[in-house]
Amino acid sequence: MSFYGGVEGGGTQTSAVILNERGEELAWAYGGCSNAYQVGLDEATDTINSIVEEAKKKAGIPAEQCLKTLGLCLSGAQESMVNKFNEKYPKLSNSIVIHNDTLGSLATVCKGGGIVLIAGTGSNCIYGSEDGKVTRCGGWGPFMGDEGGAWWISHRAIKYLFDDDDNLNQSPAKTDAVRKLMHEYFKVIDNDGMLDHFYTNASKTFFAGFTKLLAEAATNGDDSLCKLVFAEAGRDQAKHILAVLPAVSNDLLESHDGLQIICVGSVWKSWPLLKDSFVSCLKHESKRKISAITLLRPAKSSAIGAALLGSKDCAEVIEMDLTNNSTLLHKQAL
Repeated sequence: MSFYGGVEGGGTQTSAVILNERGEELAWAYGGCSNAYQVGLDEATDTINSIVEEAKKKAGIPAEQCLKTLGLCLSGAQESMVNKFNEKYPKLSNSIVIHNDTLGSLATVCKGGGIVLIAGTGSNCIYGSEDGKVTRCGGWGPFMGDEGGAWWISHRAIKYLFDDDDNLNQSPAKTDAVRKLMHEYFKVIDNDGMLDHFYTNASKTFFAGFTKLLAEAATNGDDSLCKLVFAEAGRDQAKHILAVLPAVSNDLLESHDGLQIICVGSVWKSWPLLKDSFVSCLKHESKRKISAITLLRPAKSSAIGAALLGSKDCAEVIEMDLTNNSTLLHKQAL
């Protein structure tokens, strides 16, 4: 029997799955960061190899047996990783295929084309057509944007605070709650203490984690500044959709459920804080008529989509029912 591997890799966690020819999930394994831009090419490939081998072991596959195909859908995907795998781990798989992490989410949830919008630590959006063409917006990291992602939300709130304190730009709302949360989360007593987190010990993942406290304050404490930042994030997330919309086929745009958007990442847990600005942007700023939207949350790791893409690229066919791979987040006529 042949076995197929799939890996979802990001800045925080990496997941691997082993499928058989019938699309049955045989085993899962998990590891840390595998974004090569964060940890380097060698550490990223070592992490992926380690968890794939662990998954093979759990599935009862002999260590010396190669996988038929291995699909990698990674944040920070680099084509050079394929050469690195062939060089360091030539017996891991007969074929290795690498894609952007968003394509893995799309292949996990639907067989045809669609839109994926990631709002996790960072942000990214793609439209994948049925014939395999990809239109992209975002995914360039915090220096060039990541609008609507957790790092951006954390930065936005703190930036309002710093600008207000410096008398550079007046904050649109009181900064007291953000200041208190910043002191607690980063364990600082003043703004100067944040310099260590901006420079010496800067961590994108840790910095992004501050968003969780901001979300709690916006939800439970009714803090105006925190609510405003999430509203801005919702609008910027919707603008990613508008950026790829010109490429979307009429069939998808006019389908029974309207425009389907696969929403990936932890920021979507705060959907009530994002909803109004997100929907308003799509309704009032789109140059194409959107009759309705359906937002889906993946219920399975995109490692499954990675495995399916890896097999497809190598002309291997795995039949899998995808109907249970997502849950409904929101549906609305516009």
